Amino acid sequence: MNYSEKTSYLRQWWNDNNFPVIVFSLTWLWLNLLSCTMLYLFPMRAASLNWCIFPQNIFLEGWVRWDAGWYLGIAESGYTNIAKNIEGQKDTAFFPLYPLFIRALNKIIPNVYFCGVLISNISFLAALILLFRIIRMNYDIKVAKQAIILISVYPFSLFYRAMYTESLFILLVVSAFYFGEKKKWIFASIMAAGAGATRIVGFLTIAGLLVLYLDKSGWDRKKIRPDILWIALAGLGVGSYMLYLSITFGNPLLFATNQTAHGWNAGTPLETARESISVFLSASTLVERFYPVLRLFYILLFFLCLIFCIISWKKLGIAYASWAILMVLLSFMGWKSMGRYTSTIFPLFISFALMLKKEIWFKTAVYLSIVLLTFFTLLFTHAYWVA
Repeated sequence: MNYSEKTSYLRQWWNDNNFPVIVFSLTWLWLNLLSCTMLYLFPMRAASLNWCIFPQNIFLEGWVRWDAGWYLGIAESGYTNIAKNIEGQKDTAFFPLYPLFIRALNKIIPNVYFCGVLISNISFLAALILLFRIIRMNYDIKVAKQAIILISVYPFSLFYRAMYTESLFILLVVSAFYFGEKKKWIFASIMAAGAGATRIVGFLTIAGLLVLYLDKSGWDRKKIRPDILWIALAGLGVGSYMLYLSITFGNPLLFATNQTAHGWNAGTPLETARESISVFLSASTLVERFYPVLRLFYILLFFLCLIFCIISWKKLGIAYASWAILMVLLSFMGWKSMGRYTSTIFPLFISFALMLKKEIWFKTAVYLSIVLLTFFTLLFTHAYWVA
């Protein structure tokens, strides 16, 4: 490929992908400026100073909170299955692919936390580009652009910029569906396996790919070919981690049993709803009332997401809609982090774009999302728990 051909290729690539790149860049710049400015003007509360990883670098400081410490430990020292705090929480509750990528990049870049944040941001950018392509395969350019905007300003999209697994997970899932749309099932299955090695809900991608395959075959048994067997590879992600846990610690289900530790066990939604209402009514300060309201918001968010998936079933297509519904239902088992978990269910944002047909509805949703995203980002970067 000569210089002229390279230039032409790059120009065409930019024309095809400039919108998600621009949206990513603008939201990245906005959230980082917000984080830096507010950390400078309003230093962290004294009780959270132990979370200051980069006290001299406020550009990076706000994005290494909470679970980042677990990924650091796994990336540097591997799994120990030893309780790290008085709640009895253990590192085997976290899946291995993200910290493995961090460890690999850390051989080139010495700062582990920077590696994590870099992987998250690059993964999210790549996910937006692929998602934009998938949507354009099935819908017009307006729906594609609106979906990209909605997912980028979603109130919990801040986790795409932080040292969390959300960016890598959505990249792998979107890649799996992208290759599935192209009928490259071996690559789709490899991506799905990666999703399963990133988060437990990644195994649901197997169901999504299977339905997509059958849908593309017209639900005709005569059109099913041996390449459907490639989808079985998608189970290697979760399966490999279970095998490792079994060999190393003698229990393949440690990732599940350790989720029952205090602070991670969400309890039943009904019980927590009652408790939250009681706490809200008896609280004397706004801060005391915030978390009960947030918990109730998550319960409402579950029903909202489920309703959107159901009513837009035909428009989304059976593969995307069924996968999204399964994801919403399973995510509700850890409903205290419902906001973060729903951020990776990309068909939701296609559904939102399809439903918000009027310009005033779309703009209202975007402005409201921006306000909430700003609020949650300020909380998260100042070491308050959000999701």
